[in-house]
Amino acid sequence: MIFLFLLTLGACHAYAYPINENINGGFEQDQNNNNLPDFWETVWRNGTSVGSSASKESFEPIEGKYHFRLYNGSGDKKSYMYALSNPVTIEKDHLYKINAFMRYTLPVGRASITIIETDRYKNIVYESNRSFSNGGWQWHDNTIYLAPKDNTEYIQIRFEVGGEEKAYLDIDKVNIHSIEINESFEDDLNNNNLPDFWETVWRNGTSSQSSVSKPGYEPIEGTSHLRMYSGTGDPQSFVYSLSDPIPVSAGSSYDMNAFMRYTLPEGWAEITIIEVDSNDRVVNEYGRSMNNGGWKWHYHSVLITPNYQTSYIRIRFAVGGEEKAYLDVDQVSLKRVANPAAWKIDIPNQNQIRYFYDANGRLQYVLLTNGKIVALKYDKNGSLIKKEAL
Repeated sequence: MIFLFLLTLGACHAYAYPINENINGGFEQDQNNNNLPDFWETVWRNGTSVGSSASKESFEPIEGKYHFRLYNGSGDKKSYMYALSNPVTIEKDHLYKINAFMRYTLPVGRASITIIETDRYKNIVYESNRSFSNGGWQWHDNTIYLAPKDNTEYIQIRFEVGGEEKAYLDIDKVNIHSIEINESFEDDLNNNNLPDFWETVWRNGTSSQSSVSKPGYEPIEGTSHLRMYSGTGDPQSFVYSLSDPIPVSAGSSYDMNAFMRYTLPEGWAEITIIEVDSNDRVVNEYGRSMNNGGWKWHYHSVLITPNYQTSYIRIRFAVGGEEKAYLDVDQVSLKRVANPAAWKIDIPNQNQIRYFYDANGRLQYVLLTNGKIVALKYDKNGSLIKKEAL
């Protein structure tokens, strides 16, 4: 049994993998002994202040011996001090989480992280940023999410501080992680019976024995799926499961889809998309509900066209409205939509067959016009060995 807890929207359980490139994010390395950390030696100041600096210091870093310090100087409160990383190669169709520990006071000025996307010719494609102030001279773990544009091949990270005289910014433990959404709910690295990336769960209402877990009762694929149970004693209770943040790109559209199994003759299940800006404020919420599922797997889609303010989304599943309500979820996917005008909710209802392929380009599912799903299984050599209706 998994006991449920209340949601804090800004919190999440990271399910991401560090990139292989050494970005010297702890600022320990300085091979040419110029007191600037390797990989971060492009520094400058704008404005007319005096005494500005960028240096590798050792005043209570988060870890190791050193951190990076930016100082904008005195005499011109509008001056800013900048530090820019070397280019970092990224992979196409990957999503990223960039986080850094930052220490600042800044009652008037601000500090910022800017992500600069560039193409293969190092031309700027897009810039996204997040600003901070009023830090109380404490370390803060700040994050920015990135869904690179289609022609982005490199990113550079820029830190800056200014907007008041004698503004300091300390930086340490910069990391870039590639995000995985654990779409099949197979992974559970901390062995808590909750799938990684989907560990924010809670219940409203007064029901008892509600739960969220990772069982394996005839999943669409693999050995596990997500199961949500609303409990007993209160038909108005709902159970929720919320994803970690998923970066999205302004100007793009996405098809969020999932296989869902339910009965629900009186209650209902929900998919909700929560759009959030770079300061972790909710921008928009929308979704759809479903019921009377006959305890079969159903395919459901939601078209997402993010607001221009949206930095990332979170996907929320819910079930309730009757006692002992169950919802199983499997194979959650988020893909860019090339032509949103042609997108349809639940394409089988539009008299079209839909095909789904795995990472190796093999046909994996066929969604028929009558709503039935045909799954195809392959052996380790890639030969088709089985077709079955789900």
